[in-house]
Amino acid sequence: MVPHRLLVVVPRRACCATPNSCSDTGGCTSVSLSLFLHVRTRHHPPSGTTTPPVRAGALLGASGCAFNATELAIKCPTEPLVLYTTYWSRCRMGLNYNTQPCNTSGWFDPELAGKYGLVDFDWSTGRDIWANGKPMNNGVVLNEQVAKVKAVNPKTHVWVYRNLVKALSWYTEVGEKLADPAYAGWFLRFDPTKSTYVSPPCTEGVCSTLYHSQDQTPSHLTGRKECVDPCDCGGVPCGEYLWDHRNESLREWLVQEHVMGALGMGNANVTGFYFDDYWMKTGEEWAEGPAGLPTRGLSDVNLSDCSTGPSEIQIDCLQDMGLTAQDVVDLNDGWRLTTAAAMEAVSAAGGWVWQMFEGGRVIENGATGARCPEALRNTCTATSPQQTRMCYTPVTLTEPHTPGSLVDPTSDVARFLLTRGPYGYLGTGWVGCAPSGGEEGHHTNQTYVRPREFDVDYGSPVGLCAETATDSGVFTREWTKATVAHDCNTGKSTLTMK
Repeated sequence: MVPHRLLVVVPRRACCATPNSCSDTGGCTSVSLSLFLHVRTRHHPPSGTTTPPVRAGALLGASGCAFNATELAIKCPTEPLVLYTTYWSRCRMGLNYNTQPCNTSGWFDPELAGKYGLVDFDWSTGRDIWANGKPMNNGVVLNEQVAKVKAVNPKTHVWVYRNLVKALSWYTEVGEKLADPAYAGWFLRFDPTKSTYVSPPCTEGVCSTLYHSQDQTPSHLTGRKECVDPCDCGGVPCGEYLWDHRNESLREWLVQEHVMGALGMGNANVTGFYFDDYWMKTGEEWAEGPAGLPTRGLSDVNLSDCSTGPSEIQIDCLQDMGLTAQDVVDLNDGWRLTTAAAMEAVSAAGGWVWQMFEGGRVIENGATGARCPEALRNTCTATSPQQTRMCYTPVTLTEPHTPGSLVDPTSDVARFLLTRGPYGYLGTGWVGCAPSGGEEGHHTNQTYVRPREFDVDYGSPVGLCAETATDSGVFTREWTKATVAHDCNTGKSTLTMK
């Protein structure tokens, strides 16, 4: 059995006329999108472009939301907007679990993936297959994986990976742009005033003046040696390049083609994305970092965890490119605008983005103390975020990158049922790829485990959760086929079938 990821969800601001009545036909919401770093953003696609047709159960009216470019914030009216009808499962628990699967050695098991309501495939899925494309064809292989899952269960929502920080050369359409001098302005460059760099401009005799790192890059000579022959990225060295978000034409292409095109939302089987990585412009003082941080070798994985600059790339990238502090600020702002535009386009087409989820976990496993009842009292209302937004609730693991290290799935499901809203999902976030010796490095990557509790029908909620008596610290919720509870005095969560 191959590993896979799990997730969890709830809707945006659901303002159902009857908040506790669940069916597969509806929910009304006003929009509240969360971007990275808790920045709320929304942006309209570039003028002159077209938005893909709205799908059944998607956007049913104009949002009336205005984008504030200065504050990078979304301002929406209070009038509710019907966004989803049948798009998200509401109370049928069998469709309310997610997985973020990844198998580098080949295809991820579609029979297993098809058991989940939402499956989000990482770029490393099928790595040993697409790395040997001529040229590499990561996006095509992801779409083939999506089709395999949809053939098993057409109701499963399947998402794919996109990176709006890194230009990954193993996506064929990205490699083509990297190799075409006409598009050089879309990418950041090595500093031309320097003669040596931490990240080598050449790999196996192929060179580029466009900055790129070898972090997590398929190779013919080192690591897992995925490429049987010399790796082919369409005429440029294979590597992780960086988009220059100061370029308006780049933003239009990323949104309309890379995200909304034939290998993205243009494929009817794809209903969402994971937008990976981010730019940072705050943190350490510029004089102290990242130049003052230790230089690490290219054999490390996920080298960069700087608080200034792009995430998960060679830590000396800013020096290799000769970027100034103002450059980083401008790139950060441009990346936010691009991400907001992409989220807007995906949402308008009836899709969703992982980074738009709100956190759904209210209390930890075994929670006691004063915070426990206070948190649950705030949650057991029709206006709480858990009832009104698209949320992500993680299962409890002893090791965050070991998906098989489930602590108490029965208690996890009990707390989830206690507080979840109309569109709740339960599972895990990113936990790595199989096999365990793969390029994902330090992750434990155990085989994923689907708890038996995920395959039980708990029915529909009868009402919201409630405290059994004033200051009792015990909270319960009735479902048609089960009763769930959490006792803040003992920290015990219970799930009792009727």
